[in-house]
This record gives sequence, structure tokens and C-alpha cells, in this order.
Amino acid sequence: MNSKSLATIAIVAGCASFNVSIANAESNGWPQFQGPDRTGVSGETGLLRKWPKGGPKELWSLDVGEGFGGASVVGSDVYILDRTDTQTEVLRCLDFRSGKEKWNHTYSTKQVKLPHAGSRSTPTVDGDYVYSFGRLGNLVCVNRKTRKAVWNHDVLTEYKLGETARWGFSSSPLVVDDIVIVPALNGEIGYLLGYHKRTGKLAWKVDGAGGAHYVSPQLYEIAGRKQILTYGRLSGSEGRYTSVDAKTGKVLWRWDGYFNKIMIPMPTNMADGRLFVTGGYGCGSVMLRIDRRGSNYSVKELYRIDAEGAQMHPAILHEDHLYINWNTNENLRGDKKKTGGLVCLDPDDGKILWRTGMNPNFERGNLIFADGMIIILDGELGELALVDPSPGGYNELARAKVFTKLRKKGNKIWAPMALTDGKLIVRSQNELKCLALR
Repeated sequence: MNSKSLATIAIVAGCASFNVSIANAESNGWPQFQGPDRTGVSGETGLLRKWPKGGPKELWSLDVGEGFGGASVVGSDVYILDRTDTQTEVLRCLDFRSGKEKWNHTYSTKQVKLPHAGSRSTPTVDGDYVYSFGRLGNLVCVNRKTRKAVWNHDVLTEYKLGETARWGFSSSPLVVDDIVIVPALNGEIGYLLGYHKRTGKLAWKVDGAGGAHYVSPQLYEIAGRKQILTYGRLSGSEGRYTSVDAKTGKVLWRWDGYFNKIMIPMPTNMADGRLFVTGGYGCGSVMLRIDRRGSNYSVKELYRIDAEGAQMHPAILHEDHLYINWNTNENLRGDKKKTGGLVCLDPDDGKILWRTGMNPNFERGNLIFADGMIIILDGELGELALVDPSPGGYNELARAKVFTKLRKKGNKIWAPMALTDGKLIVRSQNELKCLALR
């Protein structure tokens, strides 16, 4: 497949080490979905453990279109993917200090009306380039210095996939060494694609990766080897995890033992060969162990939690315990809310040590970890909380209302947060805000 090259550029040699490729001196930012290594864990220190009256200081606020796409931050630049109408997507570059727009790259897409308006994904910054992946499968590489597109792909059209899955594309691009990785899928079938990041030429394509999913591919070190993992639905009752080598696209292993009709979060790596899998829609959660002998892998299910799980965001691992926003469509109303909220789970046996249930519930807001604390946003109330994570019980350190332009219900504040330089960026359905946490 030919890339749509918009400029002539040199092919940059790959990194010596096989890792997620992030810009040298700017690597301490939040350059992609869920942070530097896509785990939602930040190396920030010196954060406030109590907030002033009225909450953390608001540094700036910006009106944005509806959407769920989070921000990436590198140096003085903030990137978000926005959508202004049914057929226009906008990659915006904002000033981190003021929130003012520096520039944007706007392009047209097919005119398709999907449930839930707006963007879905977070741009990925790699050196002098930023990559965005729109909700209709438009992958765009933009030069941060020239502010011009270098290449682009419309994966839905190029792979003759017809219509998107029901909710469109939600995956954020993953850059590993010289390769940028995204899925191409519809409601039935799907591929995992690896493109040369500077030229846009196809490096590899993995068949049989499954369709109808909303996960972002993730780099893991599993059983002593770094590999890319993705999930896809094979049919109305079957799903598949596929692990591949990022450089070659060679399939390392597959596992078809977990089904989720609308999969969103990727597994949490326990760093000892185990992966904690969770999802919403009553599909439950599973702990896996992956072992390797030479080139052969085995996948074993250690335990399963029926029906319960996290619909939107992956679990946070801290000091041998998992902290999870345990909410899905199934437990957000009435007495069922008692089964949700923030939970602490023992990963050895799957036992839930405590759960906040109805109060606080947090709906389906994002959570990240920094400086020994969980930072969690209530997806309905627009409130931000600081939590001291402990298996002994829920301990809230601070809470503040950070969004006030809200509906009576159905606020859907689900976008992932971004944290760097003591500043937190949060997004609702109509605002992007920067808050001082230090």
C-alpha cells in the first residue's frame, strides 16, 4: 500500500534499544495516551496532598468540542484531537502555559454520524512529529516544526472495511522504535498495522486481530520479551488477545479465552508474567500467567471474577495491589451502584478488599497515579479527588469541583488526564482545563 507522502523527509534510524520511542530531552512530559509508558503512572513528585479552599488553582480553561480524547504534553506544547462537525477533525497545538492555540491541522473525513460525538483518542508525540488517529480511522503524521502533514492514511478505505465498528475508532497510536502502530477494523474483522513512522510506508500487517474493539495497542515486557498486545472480537461470543513483535509484526501468541463485546481497557502488567484483564458489559475480569520457553508461549488462566470489572480505564498497580474504577453500564443505577466505585483488589486471589460503592462512586472517570497518590476524576459530577492508596481502606485526602458547566445528568467526563510539571490537564464534554497540583 502506498503512503500518501506530503513531504520528502529523511528516514531516521531506529533507536538502539527496543522501547517506546519518546523525544529525548522532552521525555519527562506526558507524550501519549496514559503517560510515558501508557500505564497511567507518573514520576511526578512534590504534589500537594491538600488543596486550597476551592480546589487546585485553575491556570487556564479552553472551550472545546464534544469528545473523549485526552491531551498529550511535551515541552511547552499540548496536543488534543478535536472534532468541529460531522466531517472535520482538528489536531490542535496549545501553549502549555496559557492554553492559547499555537496552530492546528484540520482535515476532512467521511460524513458519518456515530453515537457520542467528538474525538476518541490521544495524539502521540515522538521527537519532531505528532501522530493522531481519528474516530473514522484517519492516521495523520504532522511535523511539529513545520506544522504540516507529512503523510496520512485512511485505514477504513484502504483496507475496504466499509463502515466502522459502532462507536468508531478509539485507539491512540503507539510508537515503538521506527514503527507507529494502529488497528484497522470494523464490526466484524480487524488487523493490526505497523507503519514506518517517518515515511508512512506499511511495515507489516497482522491478520486475525479481531474487530469491534476500542482498545489502544500497548507495549509490554512479558516473559522476558517486549511485545505489542491488542484485543479484538472474533464473533458474537468470542474474543482474542494477539501479541506481536513490533519490528516484524510476527505473531508471538494468541489467546481466545476472554470475550468482551465492547472492549476498552488494556490489561495491567503485573511485571511477573501475569496480566490482569478487565472490561465492562458484564464480561468480568481474569488474571493470566504467560510463560515462555524459547519461541513457544503458554497462557494460563489463574482465576476469573464473574461479571464485575472496569468498563473504561485500566487498573493501577501500586505496592502489590490493584486500584480500579470498578464501574460499568451494568452497575451505575440504583442499588447496583453499591457494587462499584473505586476498589482495591488483591491480585493474588482476586479478592476485593474494599470498594467505595455509591459514595464516592466516580462513575466512569479516569484515574492515574503520581507521588504516592491516586488522582481520580468523577465522570458524572466533575469532581477531582486525591486518594491515599492502601489495602486497609479508602482514604480521601482532598476533593474539589473542577467542572461546573454540567448537564443535570449524563456528563460523560471520561477523557484520560495528563500530568506533567505539576500541572494536570482534564477534559469534559465542553472544556479543557489546566490545574496546578504542586
